[in-house]
Amino acid sequence: MSRYPGDEVRRVDKDQDENLRGTFVSVLLIGGFILAMWLIVFYIYIRMTL
Repeated sequence: MSRYPGDEVRRVDKDQDENLRGTFVSVLLIGGFILAMWLIVFYIYIRMTL
């Protein structure tokens, strides 16, 4: 037990923020990969049609 009831809540919120930060980075990496693949395929398509 902690001395102050708010301490436990703060620890949970901090852990949750760290998890959300990791999730945000993962989403950005996956989105960047999808965007890169789309641009590569689009470039190949443009090169083949010209």
